[in-house]
Amino acid sequence: MSLSLHAVTVTTADNDSPPGDGLTSLVEAIQTVQPGETISFAIPGAGPHYLVTPANGYPLIEKAGVTIDGYTQPGSSANTAPFAEPNNAVLRIVLDSRDGGRTVIDYPGFGDSESAVLPVFDAANVKIDEIVYYSQE
Repeated sequence: MSLSLHAVTVTTADNDSPPGDGLTSLVEAIQTVQPGETISFAIPGAGPHYLVTPANGYPLIEKAGVTIDGYTQPGSSANTAPFAEPNNAVLRIVLDSRDGGRTVIDYPGFGDSESAVLPVFDAANVKIDEIVYYSQE
């Protein structure tokens, strides 16, 4: 049985929110999360909340056992419909990359054209739950 520790709560959809403003963006959460901890969400308002991907992308997730849990956002709920019925999940966190924003993976073994929106590098057991992703591609 693994234990996931609560660590960081995202409180703003604004990834340009400066450090020390009393709010925590997903960028700040990724930068401060520690191994085995969970990033949760508590963004005010009904949502869905669109988190515009920064122009240079999100920081690399390099800590093992990290969970990013979109279901922690108030108003979100998991699918409870039977298998053959339409999905009734309510998702409130949206990563919006329609205007670009990718992290280029500039490490040995990766080409300079390889990129990711939520990049995980050299970190085992990272889990990303119930986040919607929009892209132009």
